Amino acid sequence: DLVGKKIGVSEGWGEVDFFKKYPQIELVYLKNFEEKLNALSLGKIDAIINSTNVANYYIKKYGYINLKISNPVKKVEEVKLDDHHFATLNKNKILISIIDKAYDNTSIEEIEKLNKKWFGVNYTPSIMFNDKQRSYI
Repeated sequence: DLVGKKIGVSEGWGEVDFFKKYPQIELVYLKNFEEKLNALSLGKIDAIINSTNVANYYIKKYGYINLKISNPVKKVEEVKLDDHHFATLNKNKILISIIDKAYDNTSIEEIEKLNKKWFGVNYTPSIMFNDKQRSYI
């Protein structure tokens, strides 16, 4: 679906190596996610790939009413999207052990409930416009 399209990417992220395998996709290098969203909103690029939660946060924060989060990208081994991770200093061995134990004992269903509670995503804009209004914007 992305053949011949311009995809916004940032140097140093896994998306770059992944998309380099597909020369029929044009990569447009941008400094950060905010620049990618802006370029997408202005029509300078056709798509970006990112965590649904991050994209939803920035779309709402900056009021990008002309952008829509589309269907999730199928997960592939080279690019793991929407994975969440805990981070702490290596010296916090007890905390690491507690987090690992809690994670190992949490079912997929519980993780999905927590994900929905804390990262719930609205795939449609908060403000709805008809076709005439969208074309005006």
